[in-house]
Amino acid sequence: MPEPSIDQLRDMVRPGRVHRRLYTDPDIFEIEMARIFGRAWIYVGHDSQVAENGDFISTKLGRQPVVMVRHSDSEIYVLHNRCAHRGNTVVANENGNAEEFVCCYHGWTYGTNGRLTSVPLNHGYPEHFDINDPKLAMVRVPRVVNYRGFVFASLAEDGPSLQEFLGTMTVSLDDMVAVSYTHLRAHETRHDLVCRLLLE
Repeated sequence: MPEPSIDQLRDMVRPGRVHRRLYTDPDIFEIEMARIFGRAWIYVGHDSQVAENGDFISTKLGRQPVVMVRHSDSEIYVLHNRCAHRGNTVVANENGNAEEFVCCYHGWTYGTNGRLTSVPLNHGYPEHFDINDPKLAMVRVPRVVNYRGFVFASLAEDGPSLQEFLGTMTVSLDDMVAVSYTHLRAHETRHDLVCRLLLE
């Protein structure tokens, strides 16, 4: 089936109703993956989930597995959860604390900032192999912003800032933080579905 046009998508949303195809059509799902999850700012987690250096959580931005981790410089990084060597998943646990991440495939070891720190049998690699080459790191997600404890990331290298993207929704986040800042901690609920967030 061909990809629906903008007009066809627009026609599926009417006052008081939404066509079920928006929720069930695989072609529309692919459009969402590319145009929303591939470009927009996505909530990754709360900074309280990675309170201490080395704390991490594994999650996904759309289909892209990522790791949100607090590095030894106390900064929060969001890294693609892929080994630069063979593309294997590096971090298998959902959360925890680690001084480094080790790929189980060939043992490449990464710092919590994604930098490659060691490889086994270094003498077995070509002479030009350079462990400090940034291309060998776990790739950082291009844009990451911590807004009042809420960590957002975007897979797009450019686009609207987080403030522009959130618009007036920042007021709702500000109000929530102001009312419950001392009690605000991450609460995990897992569902196997794509959710859309609406704050009133």
